[in-house]
Amino acid sequence: MPMISLQISQDLIKKLDEIQEKLEYSSRSETLRESVLFFIQEHQDSLPIIGHKIAVIVVVHEAREDILDKFSLQVEKYENIVKSVTQYNLKNKIMKNLIVAGSGEEIGDLFHELNSERLFQSSITYVIV
Repeated sequence: MPMISLQISQDLIKKLDEIQEKLEYSSRSETLRESVLFFIQEHQDSLPIIGHKIAVIVVVHEAREDILDKFSLQVEKYENIVKSVTQYNLKNKIMKNLIVAGSGEEIGDLFHELNSERLFQSSITYVIV
């Protein structure tokens, strides 16, 4: 694993060590790696979506035939980037997880189309590979 050096104040080191101890991380390196991963996950959506991406889109909707048909049409429209769909039935709601891979633009378009439908509640998480 490549190594990077970092200069921070004594105050920050003290706070880092306190967090490391409370969360029971084995080292400062482990604590900082976790912090960097958290930082990337928090800020990746603000980056321009370019190039090849992988994401998980979670969609929740009512268990109605017309909504199921509308969802199926959306997935068919983007069949080139939808790699898998899993479904969980939750009483009168359905939750679907879509794994998508392709251009950031296409993934963004699918997500925005799903969000524009008031029938669906959806969220997206980009996977860092």
